[in-house]
Amino acid sequence: MADHMLTVTNETDEDGHITQILKMTCTAPVGARCRMHCPVGCFEWSFNHNHKLIDYGKCLAVEGLDAVDYVGYEDKVYESGPVNVYWSDESWEFEPITDKVANED
Repeated sequence: MADHMLTVTNETDEDGHITQILKMTCTAPVGARCRMHCPVGCFEWSFNHNHKLIDYGKCLAVEGLDAVDYVGYEDKVYESGPVNVYWSDESWEFEPITDKVANED
């Protein structure tokens, strides 16, 4: 079972424009990569970090997504379901978990 689930809600305005509102939840255990941060405040989530990473107490990917009131891009259609989260240089990103990705674990 995936640690991260994406829930997509479609909202339609009076002109018929659809906006996708994205909400992520996390059930990852203590010590999972998405929960780890540098207690010194470095903006780095590599496990090859100079300082010992500690558990943040909650998922940083979910916190990051919620902090920006994430709305889907107009040219991309999101679907509710399990997602893989990963750190991409400056922010947490996510991608749907397909049957192929799920079978690689």
